[in-house]
Amino acid sequence: MAENITTVGAEFLIKVLITEEATKPTNTTIGLFDNQTESTSLYTVDSGDVTITESTDVGDITTEPSDGNYARLSYAFGTTDFSSTTNANGNWQANFSEKTFDVANTTGYADSYFEVVSFTAGGESSANDHLLTFGPLLDSQGNQMRIDLGSATSFDFSGSLIVP
Repeated sequence: MAENITTVGAEFLIKVLITEEATKPTNTTIGLFDNQTESTSLYTVDSGDVTITESTDVGDITTEPSDGNYARLSYAFGTTDFSSTTNANGNWQANFSEKTFDVANTTGYADSYFEVVSFTAGGESSANDHLLTFGPLLDSQGNQMRIDLGSATSFDFSGSLIVP
């Protein structure tokens, strides 16, 4: 799934894991959005590689669904919501357990996901939501999917964060 981490996501990893300047949050959340109709595309896919704008933050996502039963999924750190492995390339990855988005009565499209963590970034006096990573929704063959949320009632999400 994700091999790219935003600039503020890298700050989160350094401040929480290495220097302990920030308090580790209890969870992370996953949301859906439609990169294809964003006013400014947040990433491009070229020859199978995803290129993201590293300075993008959660406020730059404008096409997250806002109606129906849609809500972000929550994954608790330090629980069975995650497992860790190394992949075929020898890279470490955190695997997200499968959870289901309830998208009944939700309109629009989704072709992408984003991951949010809450922490105090540089220049802030308190914790705020920040974008850790984001990218395309992929099917089991690795092809990007585009879901018509108006014709679905649920969407199963699982994936992994790969650290090369």
